[in-house]
Amino acid sequence: MPVNKEDKISVTIVGGGISGIAQAIHLKRRLGDKLELHIFEKKNEAGGVWRDSQWPGAGVDVPIHLYQLYSDLNPWWPDLYAKQPDADASSDWQSLISKYDLRPHFRYAHEFESAKWDDEASLWVFQFRHRGEIVKHSSNVFVSAVGPFHKANLGVKNHEKFQGISFHSQDWRNVDFINKRVAVVGNGSTGVQVAANLAKIDGVQLTHFIRSGGYYNPKVNTKYPNWLKWTFAYVPFANVLHRFYIFTSWEKSSLANGNAWWQRYLRRGKEAKMLDYLKKAAPEKYHHALIPKYAAGLKRVAWDEGWFASLHRDNVKLRNVPIEEADETGLRLKDGEKHDFDIIIYATGYDVAGYGVGLNENVYGADGTELATIWQKDTPQAHLGVATPNYPNLFFLVGPNALSTSWGYTIGNQTLFISKIIEIIQKERLLTIEPKQDVFEAYNKELNGYLEESVYTTSGERSWYRFKGTGKPTVPSGFTAVTLWWKTAWVDYTHWVGRDRNGKQVNLSSRLVARRLLQALTLAGIYGAYISYPQLKLLLN
Repeated sequence: MPVNKEDKISVTIVGGGISGIAQAIHLKRRLGDKLELHIFEKKNEAGGVWRDSQWPGAGVDVPIHLYQLYSDLNPWWPDLYAKQPDADASSDWQSLISKYDLRPHFRYAHEFESAKWDDEASLWVFQFRHRGEIVKHSSNVFVSAVGPFHKANLGVKNHEKFQGISFHSQDWRNVDFINKRVAVVGNGSTGVQVAANLAKIDGVQLTHFIRSGGYYNPKVNTKYPNWLKWTFAYVPFANVLHRFYIFTSWEKSSLANGNAWWQRYLRRGKEAKMLDYLKKAAPEKYHHALIPKYAAGLKRVAWDEGWFASLHRDNVKLRNVPIEEADETGLRLKDGEKHDFDIIIYATGYDVAGYGVGLNENVYGADGTELATIWQKDTPQAHLGVATPNYPNLFFLVGPNALSTSWGYTIGNQTLFISKIIEIIQKERLLTIEPKQDVFEAYNKELNGYLEESVYTTSGERSWYRFKGTGKPTVPSGFTAVTLWWKTAWVDYTHWVGRDRNGKQVNLSSRLVARRLLQALTLAGIYGAYISYPQLKLLLN
């Protein structure tokens, strides 16, 4: 039985990064001793993207207060944007693992192999690979928390032929860069951080390869004075209000991603400011390569903290000719040019739109269909970004079209919502829960309508927001963060269908009404007894 005699519910979270940690925290807070929790992590420690982001100068590009869980705000951050080595975002999440005693629930070095829904047992049956051995496991609930950055793109043909040192930024190696010829491929958020900091190393000859230009904001990393940190720590609601102020600023900025006349007006204003900054800060000889030919917001806007300045250095060159392939000694460009290197760093991003919105390869639902088959055909879709029909008790973190305002805010919002749904399974003693097919279709029709009128579909330019690079946007939500919060502030029972322990379909709405009626009658009875007690006492006397 999925819920045992102690009424415990077993939940398996695949992924021990910040989304998996956040989900575990919310589940423990809501379910307490009713929860049997398992967290499978492929690496030897938890932490996810900020465990792996070890390049010089690595730092968040979202204000750190917005990156945290709203329930566990740290008032002592030294800067607006946390940056290594002074403020490590990973260490903050490690402290939460200790605070909520999550370490006993982790199983490290377990690589996900498959998950199949066993309809007869009403369980998810998993296979993991642990140090070469297959490990089997089963659970009532499956939460995919692998994160958006779990499948790296190298993006260069024959990259394995290179005989020097090469690696993706996700797998950073602390090698000796002094007096080396170094190539950095990619100019997104990671690429510009990596290049700006490597350019300062003695003797480095750096060539930065980019595919297209982009929009960049100047990154002004404000230091928090001690008195303000003290205020965040000890003045009630000060830290919460500060976080809310940051949230509203970012939410306002995201309004420019629509295509109404006033949103286009906002967007043109943003574009003008960013292009003006680019022309002032970057060398004029590179303007043709750096100035984008698409609308701001189609791709993620990055933050410049020294990259434009590094392009003025004599030891740095920028090339915007497409790379044909790698060979034994370096990179060959499509124009026939050949460049030899000692080290090649691929800051070429991830397949977020296809595989970063939830585990789908080797995930088999109630009818035995692999989720990847459906998503490759129809593009990834989910109800409210968290679940899909025919895959009972499966929930995605940062799922299809879930991203709004920032990763940190989205993770906090989604983990809270998913924990509420899982609590319903436990309290209602259900075998399964999943979104209704008609509700799922109506939601995605509404969502797609907003996406079609957004900046994300304004051109054929490649973007990791879009399925297979140029298809439908599957990462960002067409809704604002406030709208998405409103849609997930509580669980609408009419959106979901459940099965009880006898395998019968449950009308969750009628159960809720019946419970509320019973609660009202109980309260009325208690109140009635209270007000009638004096008269009853007189009669008895």
